[in-house]
Amino acid sequence: MDLYIVQVDPDALKNGKTASSQIYSIVNRATSRYGGLPVLLGTVDYAIYTRLVGLGLSVKFFPHELSSKTDAELYREAQEFAQELITELGGEADLLFKGVNILDPFFYDLTMQFRTILRIKHSVQCRSADPGVMIVLTGLQVFSADMPNVDLPVAQVFRISGRNASIRIRTVIKPLFKSFLKTTSMTPESIGKSYAEHSQDASDHPNRILFVATDTGTTSCVEPLSFVLEKLKEHADMSAFVAVDNSFTAQYLAARGFACSRYARLDTPDLEVHWSRSKRIFRAKALELLEQRGPATIWGIMISALIQNFLTLPVLSEVYYRLVWVDQVFERVRPDAAVILPAYSYLGRIAARVARSRDIPSLNFVQTIPYGAEPHPEYRLYDITDFVAAYGEEFKETLVKSGLDPRKVILVGNPKFDAIGKMSVPDDKDRLFRTLGGKPGRYIFLVTTYLFAPGTREWVRALVRQLKKLDPHTFWLVVRPHPDESSEGYERILREEGFEGAAFSKDVPLYTLLNASDVVFTSFSTVGSEAVLFDKPLICINLTDIEYSVRYDEEGVALLVKREEDILSAIESVLRDEKVKHDLERARKRFQRVYAFGLDRRSSERFVSAIKVLLAQSQRK
Repeated sequence: MDLYIVQVDPDALKNGKTASSQIYSIVNRATSRYGGLPVLLGTVDYAIYTRLVGLGLSVKFFPHELSSKTDAELYREAQEFAQELITELGGEADLLFKGVNILDPFFYDLTMQFRTILRIKHSVQCRSADPGVMIVLTGLQVFSADMPNVDLPVAQVFRISGRNASIRIRTVIKPLFKSFLKTTSMTPESIGKSYAEHSQDASDHPNRILFVATDTGTTSCVEPLSFVLEKLKEHADMSAFVAVDNSFTAQYLAARGFACSRYARLDTPDLEVHWSRSKRIFRAKALELLEQRGPATIWGIMISALIQNFLTLPVLSEVYYRLVWVDQVFERVRPDAAVILPAYSYLGRIAARVARSRDIPSLNFVQTIPYGAEPHPEYRLYDITDFVAAYGEEFKETLVKSGLDPRKVILVGNPKFDAIGKMSVPDDKDRLFRTLGGKPGRYIFLVTTYLFAPGTREWVRALVRQLKKLDPHTFWLVVRPHPDESSEGYERILREEGFEGAAFSKDVPLYTLLNASDVVFTSFSTVGSEAVLFDKPLICINLTDIEYSVRYDEEGVALLVKREEDILSAIESVLRDEKVKHDLERARKRFQRVYAFGLDRRSSERFVSAIKVLLAQSQRK
């Protein structure tokens, strides 16, 4: 099988029609050239996949085809390569800043880039004997058609660019943006002034705990933090200070009465000089390695990815700016302990390194689903903190099998689950009816989609077809699309199937939807685990021949449907078959004990106890 590499500029995807037409043009060219042989269009880049699916393009996500074992092996290979490369590049003192090797903070992100390349290689090699052409869309600008020794049969390389439009925009906006940064950036003296409730210097407060919260526009990180901060109000001997890296997290906390310092870019002459010198050193060493390894090799592609995607002004300088900001937050607060939620983004890893360089004990809260995950080398990245707070005993075992020291893992549960026991089903049903316009007295069927899952549109369509056979006065269908996709595709499915009366919701809180529902449908979304915590019947639908990586049915907490004609019988079973209901309920109770401490509403309290362990270590130092 030949390979077409299509290098997609993210700016190009902003113009959906133009990007779609260019991709279709490449597909048509391949179809014409290969005379009816298979033409496979796909990507290993999640961002590209989500965007193109939103545009309605039929594109495969190749990691769907990987087993969890294979994906872990690729990750391990990428991680080992990234660590080796960082070691080779970062051995000189000039490459350090504030005691931190600046390549290390984005080690995780660097690993993701390298795994992208290895995934492409794996996907192509799996089809090497097949006739036809494979078109791989990628954001990596590192491939060329002249790569005879790379083990990738690259026949042609295309580029879909949005450069012309972006240049015009930058010409107008960049001077204004730089001016804006100068007027809004925090100075060292202003760090911490946004802590409205602290009128005195931070050093006057006892047992100072600095929370560094990193998030990307979701509530997975900030929700648990809000519960912990609320619990800390009961402890007068501890003071909480919060630093966050985005406005979403800051707004979420502010709405709940918690002040915080938000990331602000700091421009200083010393920083600029140090960054410029280090950038040149990094680049020179990378080019030297590229010459040694050979450009037409997988190693060469990976080093090129480092040079083009990381040793650039936007990326490397951003690491410096975040490092300086976090370091000054630590300087202002002078914490006795640091809690990092989580530790795998730029800011989290930087905060962990800064804490270590200042000899401040730190705790990382593992953000992952409460589900029996397989050991994975990614979990070893949590080892940069003194302790790790984990959901439960089985997940602790997973972390240990992945290489973490068991003495460093503290079991706490998830503080946000403390809210579950306080919620009222009748109140949430009433809220849902008022918000979305449904009628009381009917079963509420909740559909939650997962963008990563193959065949999502197909199983939703199949579910709708089957539900049309039921009395429409007995149930109400509510669809909650994945946060990264719109409801338009699902609305179109319902229109095409002639299904009326369903509601679509991305604004009603997830916990309200789950608490109000009577049956939850999904593929393998993490929402399934939370449905189980709410003690809701769960039906997982997989109409593909691909084995899903998460199997709630194997935990006994869900029914798995693999044929469309079995959907209605599954609904009947979870609602009326007493044996099935009993077995599922018993499995859900076990799941709740293992992964959420039985929903005892004490996770926030255990988290505070873990912080006290940190403080005790600080006092010993």
